[in-house]
Amino acid sequence: MSSLEAVKNCDEERLKLEAEVERLAAQYVGGGGALDRIYEQLDAMDASTAEKHATEILNGLGFDKQMQAKKIRDFSGEWRMRIALARALFMNPIILLLDEPTNHLVL
Repeated sequence: MSSLEAVKNCDEERLKLEAEVERLAAQYVGGGGALDRIYEQLDAMDASTAEKHATEILNGLGFDKQMQAKKIRDFSGEWRMRIALARALFMNPIILLLDEPTNHLVL
């Protein structure tokens, strides 16, 4: 999995809703009330901008386009820590408590 995919895939609720949309869309030709409700939920969580948001976070942590496409296993511990931080930031936490967060970050 690439670093960009790792950040985008941490939002399990969005992924679950998108999978449900695909399942319902395959079943219904004309759509349905359930499908409309899911689309409303996805719009409310601004799911269409997930990739842009993940890219912005990774850019802010020093990842260029090539690095965002690179597999996680190919990164050093420092860069993996940045990916973990990006995943935490992507979820828009109300509060984020970090114990010595810069130990592995050379910014």
